[in-house]
Amino acid sequence: SSLRIVGIMDMEAARRSAADAVASLDADGDGQITATEMEAAGKKLIQRIKVAAAPVVKFLKANTMACNFGIGYFMLFHGGHFPVSTQFYQTFRVTTQSTMQVKLKELGGEYEKTREQVADVPLIIMQEGKMKADVDAVSLVFMAMDQPKVLSILKDMYLCFMACVGSCMNRTLANFGVGMTVADVISTNLEKFVVSPLISVAQGKAPEDEAPEAKTRRKLMRARTFTATRYIVVTASMWVSFKFEKILATWANCAIGADLIVTCGKACADYLEVGDKVEMYVVPAKTALAGW
Repeated sequence: SSLRIVGIMDMEAARRSAADAVASLDADGDGQITATEMEAAGKKLIQRIKVAAAPVVKFLKANTMACNFGIGYFMLFHGGHFPVSTQFYQTFRVTTQSTMQVKLKELGGEYEKTREQVADVPLIIMQEGKMKADVDAVSLVFMAMDQPKVLSILKDMYLCFMACVGSCMNRTLANFGVGMTVADVISTNLEKFVVSPLISVAQGKAPEDEAPEAKTRRKLMRARTFTATRYIVVTASMWVSFKFEKILATWANCAIGADLIVTCGKACADYLEVGDKVEMYVVPAKTALAGW
């Protein structure tokens, strides 16, 4: 019974602490907490976090190159010990990062629209030290937002996240994610160093008085060639990823570390004012280091 009494007292203390924390959001002391007051409290919390993290951020900015080199070295030689985390990062970067950014921007837009309509609506009412949610006000918030669109955005974000998780847990999806990562690296390099120069040679120098139709055909040919190249590379990478899954998965992990290390080397070259001379060796160096 004594433990039960202690438990009840702890619950009561926790309830009072929660009520006090919520009451602190009431900026004007009228016993009503509006959406504007909650947003202001959130901004203050973010500012406190920024102040607390400022020394760490300052250190990282001052030692960016050293940190990148350390992380790159670790990923290059020890990244295989964290296959799930690495696979999640690779899949997210290649397949879902751009989608998540778009969805977050859309969600922010919906928040701004709803905020304008319910900025001064009291969402929580404090009575005798107890907090009570205003059901009508909460209902008004839901009515103000575009519920189908918000739910659609949240659903898409959830599916993107679960796709990354699934690629880590399922062997077939993991091979698919590795294949997409490798295809992205290879196709980017091919487009920059092989396909683009070949197209420029094949098309020749464009005349100054070139007709708009000719410019459109030139751009369309380049775009179609890039698309065809990417499809071919993706198909080949998928086949290789399933045929040599362990080797390719290891190479994909090492590619992250190699990218960071070579980027540090390029930064040093830029500091020594020889960056232009080594530019053409950056991509081969990344590929060779990862392969090694």
